[in-house]
Amino acid sequence: MDAETGAILALQILALCSIVAALLAYLMRQSRNASDEYETRNKRHVLVTSCDTCVGLQIALALYEVGYKVFVGLLDPSGNSPTVKILRAIEQQKEREEEDPTDTSHGNPQEPEVRARGKIVPLELDSTREDSLWAVVHTGGLALPGVIERQPSSAWESMLRHNLVAPLRTARMFIPLLRPKRGRIVLLGDSTTSYGTKAGTGLVAFSASRKAVEGAAEALKSELQSSGVDVVLLKPPPVNPLILYSSPVLKTSDVETGIVSSEGTWTAPLSTHAIQNSLVPALTSPCPRVSYDMAAKSRFFYDEDTGSLDRAGHGGGGHGHAHSFHHFSGPVEGHHEEITWKDKHGHHYHDYKAHPKYKFAYGVDDKHTKDYHGQKEHRDGKELEGEYHIHEPGGNVRTVKYHSDPHGGFFAEVHNSGGNDHSGGTYGGHKHR
Repeated sequence: MDAETGAILALQILALCSIVAALLAYLMRQSRNASDEYETRNKRHVLVTSCDTCVGLQIALALYEVGYKVFVGLLDPSGNSPTVKILRAIEQQKEREEEDPTDTSHGNPQEPEVRARGKIVPLELDSTREDSLWAVVHTGGLALPGVIERQPSSAWESMLRHNLVAPLRTARMFIPLLRPKRGRIVLLGDSTTSYGTKAGTGLVAFSASRKAVEGAAEALKSELQSSGVDVVLLKPPPVNPLILYSSPVLKTSDVETGIVSSEGTWTAPLSTHAIQNSLVPALTSPCPRVSYDMAAKSRFFYDEDTGSLDRAGHGGGGHGHAHSFHHFSGPVEGHHEEITWKDKHGHHYHDYKAHPKYKFAYGVDDKHTKDYHGQKEHRDGKELEGEYHIHEPGGNVRTVKYHSDPHGGFFAEVHNSGGNDHSGGTYGGHKHR
């Protein structure tokens, strides 16, 4: 080996070592950041008001799962309400895991997802520890349905008192406690797709009170800007407010499967993932946005009626360049029902089920790369139908329409047009289980 080849080889080895060292440093930093984030969350105390409601309870549990110490506001912490039963069951489950560290039914206690759990305190806030309060999440609310021309004004006043006056009173009470930590207040607004806009729901007055909260949050944010206390608006997904602001419904048994639910099993109307994806950034971001949507959608939306792209300032720009769209709704309809069962060793397991119902569509129309393809699909329970198309290099457009049901199985029908190959056919008919 001559000197020049040896020098080149040495440089290559040195570069490889540098890459390995940089990768190791990055992994160590990520591990340290994850640990620091957990420790930071554990030092931040969050008060969630009105946990007697479904939405309040779910927000408290979502924060607990990612490591916050949560003070839950209850009308009667020592009572026997559904919320108290659910919290009691969670505490008992945690005690069983601590007593039996070999129980692997809920994972290794040393794993991050288990270690990151915080603590739930269903008591009034201790006055000696109020100076450590980081955030207040107001989840109280009242939804009274009724057609405006027949609904008594007392119902309007009651909803305004619960939905607008109560969060303002909560803010006034806790602003002095949040100021030392430069904490934040989180208020619930109206969903982007408001139920009040749907005919026959009788929620006009409720929707008006929630819109008033959004205006109040904006004004309060400006007023508290100099004090360092931030105000963030949280928009719930389009779930019926009559369910969101009602008491949790405890489950006793599953009629379809015959599974008997353990105490503390309930019907959760929201997705924990959706809550955490919106609420955790609202609490941890150094510069939080004005509002966070639990049902946040992508930048592109497909108009199902016209089949066109709603760019809203995005997309291809309208100059004959590439266009794309995607749309999704689902994946389930109705309540997310929690199922609990235990095996022969007495280990408890949890899962969720709901009626599968979704619809999606996407497409690409790129004149520069000659890429033209798309797909749409709709499922409701065990029945599914859809189609996709692609422009092949030779000019042929291949379109495949398919459907599936429990009786006939899966069918696919292929059409070709625009090219030299016009063959097609029908495939399937086999029953899939």
